[in-house]
Amino acid sequence: MEVVPGVTAMTAAAALLGAPLMHDVATVSLSDRLTPWETIEERLRSAVAAGFAVALYNPVGAHREAQFRRALEVLKGALGEEAAVGVVRRAFRAGQEAVVRRLGELSRDEVDMETILIVPPRSAFVRGNLLVTPRGYRREEDVRRIQEVGS
Repeated sequence: MEVVPGVTAMTAAAALLGAPLMHDVATVSLSDRLTPWETIEERLRSAVAAGFAVALYNPVGAHREAQFRRALEVLKGALGEEAAVGVVRRAFRAGQEAVVRRLGELSRDEVDMETILIVPPRSAFVRGNLLVTPRGYRREEDVRRIQEVGS
């Protein structure tokens, strides 16, 4: 048996979006086949409240659309409709798509089981079609200066 390390869907998606995962990260699967929905929702709320970047796996399924809609409500309630989200479908495979949307603009039609959603922390900003999370910059003027570089 040979073990070959790989790249997770989350890190592949993040690579296409710029640098959204520069600090603490949580992964949350929206599939409630093995985990009760109440537990999933609590994990999502906790991760966002703690300031984690969040990668959402299994956003919808053939018989699971209500969970996606509920997760969006949770995210909008915590972050607002204008918060950015990276939507990556089929990362590094045929048919790859990577876009940045506002939570209020995200459509169910853009999401399927081959999609990873990356919700960056509040400190992130959008530059074109990229999400950038500044690493280690705590002062507001430092973050503004980084945002201005290259604009």
